[in-house]
Amino acid sequence: MKKRIFLLLCAMCVSVFCLTSCGKNKVAENNAYTVDELKEIQISIDTWNLNIKASSDEKAHISFDGNISDGDVKPTVLLQDGILVIVQKHDEEMQDQIALGKKGQAILYLPIHCTIPIVVNNGIGDIETDGISATELQVLNNAGYMTISNLSSENLKISSASGDIAVKNSDINSVSIVTTSGYVQLSNTTFSGSEIVTKSGEINMSGISSDTNINLQTDSGDINLTYQAAPANLSFSVSSGSDDVTARFNGAAYDKETTSCKEGKIGEGQNKLEIKSDNGTVVVK
Repeated sequence: MKKRIFLLLCAMCVSVFCLTSCGKNKVAENNAYTVDELKEIQISIDTWNLNIKASSDEKAHISFDGNISDGDVKPTVLLQDGILVIVQKHDEEMQDQIALGKKGQAILYLPIHCTIPIVVNNGIGDIETDGISATELQVLNNAGYMTISNLSSENLKISSASGDIAVKNSDINSVSIVTTSGYVQLSNTTFSGSEIVTKSGEINMSGISSDTNINLQTDSGDINLTYQAAPANLSFSVSSGSDDVTARFNGAAYDKETTSCKEGKIGEGQNKLEIKSDNGTVVVK
């Protein structure tokens, strides 16, 4: 009996190995481009993880590290009319086997002073950026986690169906994040204006300057906002459909102050704060 169980376990291990390894080919490529050649970067990733980080030299480098199935299309890089296009497509027949094996990875290295638009269309892989600059970073995400660190950009635009989003230690002029489901976190990030809207998920902002405009909305999810210092020039409207609003506005003149809604202004009220949760707790401090 024990021998049969042992043989069965061995057979299962072999099956898993074949699903994740058999019929696959290793991809390991590197490409380099001078910054003067680039006007825009467009990235389309189906299943692999994407990492964008600062380059150690004055060139843009793209590398791939992963496996593809027999007959599948290799990841491609194309430069045409100044637009760098990076594409990774998955094999539909291998969809159920992706979770059993290690995902491949596409890595893009960019010089810090390379400030051009970057557009990402992401499938189910995770996205991580660190220490890059861009005139605009635009991400259309299906179901991947995103971590954006030390970004310098005029605009950050994220539209996500599912997946947590973290933005930290960044300097961005305008932030726009729209999600269907996922936890959104912004920490120690400066911006002049931000709009974050989610149907189902929490929003957490910390270490935020009071000299900025903020618009936060959730259908179902808590909202937490922590300022670096108490606002001195703010118009605010904070509400919760669950009658659970906790907000500290020192020196405020209130137009409305209840457990479900707080409206008013501090000073001249030049900066705007609008928070609305249909079903969630709201905390501002």
